[in-house]
Amino acid sequence: MEAKGQKLKGICRIDLNAPNVHVKVARRTGERPRPLRRSSRFSAEDIERILEALEAEVLMTSLEEENEKAREKEIAERLEMMETALQDNQHWRSELQEKRGALSQRFDELKKRRMRMLRGANNTSSDSQDEKTKDD
Repeated sequence: MEAKGQKLKGICRIDLNAPNVHVKVARRTGERPRPLRRSSRFSAEDIERILEALEAEVLMTSLEEENEKAREKEIAERLEMMETALQDNQHWRSELQEKRGALSQRFDELKKRRMRMLRGANNTSSDSQDEKTKDD
């Protein structure tokens, strides 16, 4: 059908988007399409060509609309997948932040404990040194 539509394009051109439908027809293949005039008389072949061109134009328009709907559907599906992935990401991020906070708190506790132990070790060693100096 596409080849037929392309062949007809040279014979009959139709602009359905114009405020008034403009149809250009060539009486013979290879002739430059000219606008239709109200006074123009058409043979059955001319009318057949016009109808075939209109059918091809309608078919192409419907195919374009179907393609556009398919693209919109695909984009919507991708967007939904991305939103789901983002929600999953946010869930894991919050879970990781909680774990990070717990680890940070545990690290701080261990650091304080180590400092206390070091102070305690320093106190006992300094006490023993103090005792040695007192004995001397």
